[in-house]
Amino acid sequence: MTESAVCITTHPLWGHDYKYVRTGWTLVPNTSVKIVDEKGKMLGFGEKGEILVKGPQIVIDYYGNERATEEAFDKEEFLRTGDEGGES
Repeated sequence: MTESAVCITTHPLWGHDYKYVRTGWTLVPNTSVKIVDEKGKMLGFGEKGEILVKGPQIVIDYYGNERATEEAFDKEEFLRTGDEGGES
């Protein structure tokens, strides 16, 4: 995803193994993630929904393209990734 300049999550050193490839582990500093349903309502632990992310490594808008910015970001400026997450 080009809207994210660097990683969003990281693994502890002992977690660098292929068996952990589908896990997110720990957010990098100053990063927030939320899981929402199709209407944008935040979901609880273990509920599947779309992953939204916000942090210094995420673009703040699409330069000169207000429509694309409105489609890509929610009202709290979280980027809609289009990826599903939230399964425990």
